[in-house]
Amino acid sequence: VFAETSCSTGVQHFPDQTDRSDFGPIPSWLTQTFDIWIAHLTTSPFNTLSLEENGACLRDQIDFVYSSSHGSKVILVAHSMGGLVSRAAIEGGSMDYDRVTRLVTLGSPHLGVPMNNFLIAALCNAGDLGACEFSELGMAQIFNPGHPIRNDETEYYVVGGHESNFRPRFDGGSGDGIISQRSATFLPGSAVT
Repeated sequence: VFAETSCSTGVQHFPDQTDRSDFGPIPSWLTQTFDIWIAHLTTSPFNTLSLEENGACLRDQIDFVYSSSHGSKVILVAHSMGGLVSRAAIEGGSMDYDRVTRLVTLGSPHLGVPMNNFLIAALCNAGDLGACEFSELGMAQIFNPGHPIRNDETEYYVVGGHESNFRPRFDGGSGDGIISQRSATFLPGSAVT
């Protein structure tokens, strides 16, 4: 399951229900080995649901895929905010949630995004609580304290990039241009790549 934006769309099977993915060609590469589903989260300028609300939506979509695949466990691949939402889905509520065997996060801000990132600062100032939640302060004071323990049923893998020529740097360190490598790869109990 690939976690993307817009929860209202529900989960879609790839490529017969949707051939579009925010993950570029990656789902196509995996269709020979895996049954691919695209899950959707709700995020938009000035209206991002909280990580917990999106997590509940994603959990419903995981349950649908799990049932549709006759009880086969799910591997989640998530980018940026999707990694945090995936953590909310599998670490929130009952810790015996056993439907996800592996979570791979790609450039997810596990330590948050610096408030000197003009986009996050603008969204927070405009009252977008979801965006404020994944700022460094929101992650330190709200999300990470509420999710201190990894789900024992799930293997965690985190991937963080190096500096990119495609995006400007906001925090002066190495990373993918927006998420620092330290934030993308800091998740106790995970394998780092």
